Amino acid sequence: MMTDTKRFPYLRGLTMLGATLALAACGGSDSDDDSVALDSVVGQYSGVYQDADGQPNLATVTLIGNDNLTFVGLDEQDRRTEYSGTFDTGSGAVSFAGAECDTGGDHLTCDIDGVSVRLDAVNDATAPAVSDLAGDYQLRIDGALYPLTLASDGQFSLAANGCETVGTVSPALDGQVLAVAITGDDCGGSLARGYLEAEPLYTDDDALAVYLPASDLSGYWIR
Repeated sequence: MMTDTKRFPYLRGLTMLGATLALAACGGSDSDDDSVALDSVVGQYSGVYQDADGQPNLATVTLIGNDNLTFVGLDEQDRRTEYSGTFDTGSGAVSFAGAECDTGGDHLTCDIDGVSVRLDAVNDATAPAVSDLAGDYQLRIDGALYPLTLASDGQFSLAANGCETVGTVSPALDGQVLAVAITGDDCGGSLARGYLEAEPLYTDDDALAVYLPASDLSGYWIR
């Protein structure tokens, strides 16, 4: 015979408690969700370290969005490496080729080719307005120079080897950096994402250092 929980309210309470405990035991409660949101760690982080051979290196990690995570390494001979990354919402880790970074507070703790490196948040950078960078640039691809046009609204286009590549430049991280995205390529090239920085070569902002991992458009755009 079943017990009537309507006549014995305290039994109904015990029944509900039991169901709640069972649900929690099965992992059905949302209250224990320890996932990490990328929004809580977006930013740019940088640090100098010595590699396994004792040589100085500079590492910069720029976290703009789930589809725009970039690692840039610069060695003592100014040779640079760059990789796109992935973000694990379960652990809060960001993974790149050759580097694994744990997020926490105002810094990242990265294992870069077996060396533990602390990268601190960059808080004092301000990117120029996109309109100030508008103009005609040249980009070297496979030894040849090609014209690239950047409009004041951030749209850019490049014609090379019979293909047109188009994309956008836009402010990111509260104006700290300028994000770059390739949005179309006639020949099916990589729709890479990354960022750029204005660097003076002969005059202010006459060169753009562009970080687009796995793309021919990565490198220096020269006015």
